[in-house]
Amino acid sequence: MQKTLIVSLVSEQTIPNVQFVKWYSSENPDIRADMFFISTREMENKEKTRLIMDTLELSDFPCETTRIIDVDENSLVDIREKLGGSFCLREHELNIQSYGKIVLNMTGGTKIMALAAFQFFSKFENTEIYYKTFDGKIFQAFPVEREISMKPNISLAEFLTANDFEAEETGEILKSYEFNKIFYERCLSKNPAGLKLLQYPGDAKNYDGTVSLKRVRETGAEKEALKQAGNIIRFCEFDPEHITGQQIRYIMGGWFEEYVYQYIINEKGIPECNIALSLKIEHGDDKNELDVVYIDEKDMLHIVECKRHDQKKNSSSIINDAIYKLKSLTTKFGLKVKGHIYTKTSPVSQACISKANDFGIEIVDGSRV
Repeated sequence: MQKTLIVSLVSEQTIPNVQFVKWYSSENPDIRADMFFISTREMENKEKTRLIMDTLELSDFPCETTRIIDVDENSLVDIREKLGGSFCLREHELNIQSYGKIVLNMTGGTKIMALAAFQFFSKFENTEIYYKTFDGKIFQAFPVEREISMKPNISLAEFLTANDFEAEETGEILKSYEFNKIFYERCLSKNPAGLKLLQYPGDAKNYDGTVSLKRVRETGAEKEALKQAGNIIRFCEFDPEHITGQQIRYIMGGWFEEYVYQYIINEKGIPECNIALSLKIEHGDDKNELDVVYIDEKDMLHIVECKRHDQKKNSSSIINDAIYKLKSLTTKFGLKVKGHIYTKTSPVSQACISKANDFGIEIVDGSRV
């Protein structure tokens, strides 16, 4: 079986190239392919081709060789000379006529790159030319014209890799969705003094040891607060003499992150492979921790900030901070990113809602979750 040459135009957005190759290989499961990238020096300095190939490796795409040519994206003459002359054969040992099929994806690159590539590859009888439309469909432009529906095919791991993010999921589920549904109303809301007391032994975020209710009592806490703390521990079925830092973090707000994670899986039908709880991401020197991240059925990335805070005091300030954090994060990720804030506060102030709407951020308040 002769190999297929898949030709891709490289630009800032790597996801469309990944989507197309995954779609085409799913339509041709026995494919043996080489990849040929038409790129620019700027894109290669940003390692865009490497990111595309790193992402395709996650899906076990059967690529045998990869070749790249740098062109002047604004010069038809330069692109024609490099494609049409002896450049490909001499510099890349690429015999185009040896392939059983040539598949050109024109989705990336510039208009001039797409025009030059179309003019060159359409000369071969065994060429198929495609591009991905804005509404997520595939359009075949040569040798026939047709529109093809494409199912979403990008996982969360692939999205992050394609955008050059290193990521580590650190979240761990302690309780079931059904438990987290009732935890606030049946326990936390009835034991506010105990909740405050269980911040002991201090910085619960970094505490990895264990603490007992006995030691908490030794702090001289009021009897009612101690009683309420015991109510919370018993409700959670934790060992009152060996309360871990992870369990403290769960009680102090981790339960709400778990609940939102479980809510999205159950209510929105997001598969577990496309959602992460407590995701640490790095992009160069930039580091962030995200509460919940998922990819939806349209291959759009969603970033969720969880704010358990349910009291009127300072709630607007807390939500405002979350709005600005999400605005910053969605800008870093790109255009196809949606931000959300889930909070127990209800109702959220109109000023916060208006500001969130201005930034395209959804607020889901305590009346809905």
